[in-house]
Amino acid sequence: MVIVSFLAPVLAPYDPTIQDLNIGLSVPSWEHLLGTDQLGRDILSRLLWAGLSTIALTAIVLSLSLMLGGGIGMCAGYFGGFVDEVFMRLVDLFLSLPKQILALALVGTLGSGFPNLVLALTVGWWPTYARLVRSQVLAIKTNEFIEAAEALGGRPLHIIRVHLLPALVGPVLVQLSLDVGASVLAIAGLSFLGLGIQPPSPEWGTMLVDACPGLNW
Repeated sequence: MVIVSFLAPVLAPYDPTIQDLNIGLSVPSWEHLLGTDQLGRDILSRLLWAGLSTIALTAIVLSLSLMLGGGIGMCAGYFGGFVDEVFMRLVDLFLSLPKQILALALVGTLGSGFPNLVLALTVGWWPTYARLVRSQVLAIKTNEFIEAAEALGGRPLHIIRVHLLPALVGPVLVQLSLDVGASVLAIAGLSFLGLGIQPPSPEWGTMLVDACPGLNW
């Protein structure tokens, strides 16, 4: 799906935004393999381009969540004490709020649009990575090679970069792979409610509403 979505500019037979009311709601044919929507736009082309925008948005959201949450989790786990207490209470606060409800509240307040959608989803996802990175750092920093590096006068940034970050790659990649599907679903859900990617840009949630007029409130 990722490969096909990134090849949308090559594979899509038509421009996903071009309208032709004369062929609206056409059945599948050789010209339009999946038919057309009510505005005469090619559904296959819109599916492919929607996948590209959704996956790109997912990558941005998860990358920002990892950088923000990972940085906070790294500081909390490595330095401990007061820093750990402050950061973890902040994480607990955000974890107490459901991701989707928090995203709905932020987008509803700030308004729809790409930047606000990225912000709303990132705010809901970063605490997961903060908790994950902190737990891994707490387990790793008790190892003898970390103690040896500190005894040799290694600076915190050097220890984090050389010893801690490589050890975090595996767990973080697993968590990222698990969050991809949930993030795609969250983006589609917000677009389904009219708070995500706005028309005429194709998006899976918006396409679902267009395909089921009875759901369009």
